[in-house]
Amino acid sequence: MTSVIPDFVSLATTRIQRDMSRVKHPMMIKRAQASVIDNYVPLPIDFISAYQLAEQDTNNFIAYITPDQSMTVQSQGWNPSQSPVPILPPYYLPTGNALYYTIIGNRIRLVPAPGQAAPDLLDLWYYAKLDPLNNTTTTNWVLSRYPDLYLYGALVHTAPYLKDDQRIAVWDGMYQTILRDIEVEADRANRPQSKLVAARRSF
Repeated sequence: MTSVIPDFVSLATTRIQRDMSRVKHPMMIKRAQASVIDNYVPLPIDFISAYQLAEQDTNNFIAYITPDQSMTVQSQGWNPSQSPVPILPPYYLPTGNALYYTIIGNRIRLVPAPGQAAPDLLDLWYYAKLDPLNNTTTTNWVLSRYPDLYLYGALVHTAPYLKDDQRIAVWDGMYQTILRDIEVEADRANRPQSKLVAARRSF
């Protein structure tokens, strides 16, 4: 099986990638310096989804709106001081400070169009794809942190090859159990932590 093991690992990586994209594990978050080009920002090649976007010089955060909302704002303008909820009248000034962004294809679009006021650089924090494993890249954060998930993810694909389909349910069950534990861990990590307060005794 030595020759086909890399294929099993590759298939496991693809599945783990899909599952982690849903889980939104904090270890997936990466930071990139994004350059503004004509009101657009190219996305990193390993981009899955945005976490937050901010102007690098002012640290002002830029909020996300949908592509349809961005078309409305760009064509009609929007007065944010009078419309705290996105895309509510009155509209005005289709150009100005970039307060919002949307994602179209493989680029971020700043909204409204900042024109000459466009910031030179943005800080983009985003959920990134897993590094595929090969002779050069021998590990990634999932393999380092959850080697058992990789093990059972690869074993699921060995069963059809070995014509032992009964083992699929066993390996997949172990994979799902580990994945659920990871989801719980990720959910706790993404929640704001508060200090524990000792309960008062009542008599």
